[in-house]
Amino acid sequence: KLSHDINRHRTQHVFISMEILDQLLVSCHAHSLNLFVESFLKMVQKLLECGYPYMQIRATQSFVKFANVEEDAPSYHRRYDFFVSKFSSLCHSNYSDGYVRGNLRQAGLTGLQGVVRKTISDDLQVNIWESVHMDKIVPSLLYNMQEHYLETHSDEESPTHLAEVVFRDLICRASYGNIRSVLSPVL
Repeated sequence: KLSHDINRHRTQHVFISMEILDQLLVSCHAHSLNLFVESFLKMVQKLLECGYPYMQIRATQSFVKFANVEEDAPSYHRRYDFFVSKFSSLCHSNYSDGYVRGNLRQAGLTGLQGVVRKTISDDLQVNIWESVHMDKIVPSLLYNMQEHYLETHSDEESPTHLAEVVFRDLICRASYGNIRSVLSPVL
């Protein structure tokens, strides 16, 4: 149903559907969460793939809610490569409207933070410290740290500030053995 609503440009239906999915995710019991998560992530991916900025922002908000949910059972086959790539590309948004561009970049940064949180806490997940991921994450953070936003964003809500927070969080979560993968893209 959500796919049809996206294709038919029924944005209100899409937002209502995502709100329902978010509520199901939050209220789902831990033992049945894995059954629901795959469908949920497919819907988030479809929203991220569409070209509408507010749907991409909404999808990111849903992903962040998912990233904050603790799972009891590990998922051996779940991959986050698409999300790392998409959130990194949102961090480099060149949307013509400055306010929307800032919101898209913020969404990309919070999405990256969500991916890092979700994958670091689970040893069975893809290794986020691999260079294929860090070569996308770290440049996206640095790009937003060096950008200056004069449009309608206060200092605390600016992508620059958020990029600094996410980068600090990434550094703090890195173990001694993984710090090189974070610093290599910087150098």
